Amino acid sequence: MRTKRASRKVYLLQFDGDLPRTRGLEYPEIFSTKAQALRRIEKMFGTTGQLPDIEDDCILLWEVIPGQNDSRQVVWSFLGWHWMGKKWPRSETSNDILPRSGRSLYQLCREVYGS
Repeated sequence: MRTKRASRKVYLLQFDGDLPRTRGLEYPEIFSTKAQALRRIEKMFGTTGQLPDIEDDCILLWEVIPGQNDSRQVVWSFLGWHWMGKKWPRSETSNDILPRSGRSLYQLCREVYGS
């Protein structure tokens, strides 16, 4: 008897907008866990350096099961105002809380930019 092999999830980070730290990332970055991808975001933006623009930058973390149609969904997002009207598969349940700080990128941006 043959057993069905479980599909492994992968996580893709997609950057859009004028994010200076993501220039040259033409393809999404791939991670084996959501936690790894969020640590990458924290490393890029959560410490010192330039934060995303809350007006026109977009960061999406997709959960994907390779080989299955319609298996992708947004599980974490940072959406600038220009991106908020757009819909991505199952994005309504995503949030932008970072695990180490327990705060969102929006909160970090507001503290730095004062808005």
